[in-house]
Amino acid sequence: MPILWLSQDQFSEDLLLFVREYNAAGFAEPIPVPSIHQIAAAAAAIVAVNEPVFGRQRFRSLHTKCAAAFYELAKRHFFVNGNKRIATYFLLHLLELNGYTLRVLPVRLALFVERVAASRVADRERILTTTAAFVRRHVVELSAWRSGS
Repeated sequence: MPILWLSQDQFSEDLLLFVREYNAAGFAEPIPVPSIHQIAAAAAAIVAVNEPVFGRQRFRSLHTKCAAAFYELAKRHFFVNGNKRIATYFLLHLLELNGYTLRVLPVRLALFVERVAASRVADRERILTTTAAFVRRHVVELSAWRSGS
């Protein structure tokens, strides 16, 4: 089954919708509305995760693609504030587009994104592998999650 992925326009629209809805929910720390340049840089990184390199996909499975997108958004600090929250949202959103979600305690997911964001750039490959393993370990089909199985 082919992996569904976001285009630059879809990413931009979904990002702005997330920020607007997040801020409307009244959380203590709002996320500043990103600039066009910030959105474009983040969108390009997400699209690049799905692009072939020399005719081959760098990230072949849904787990590795989602891990790479999560890493890019959490680590590269495209935005003034909210990078980890945006990374977590898009991890869940990309999984949902493909019929999956994560069954993990929110605090565990929050601690994991903190570890990814605090990691050294030199450890990128190891963190990508760890992140893909985290996703693989906690991923469930949406239909099973909704039915409570």
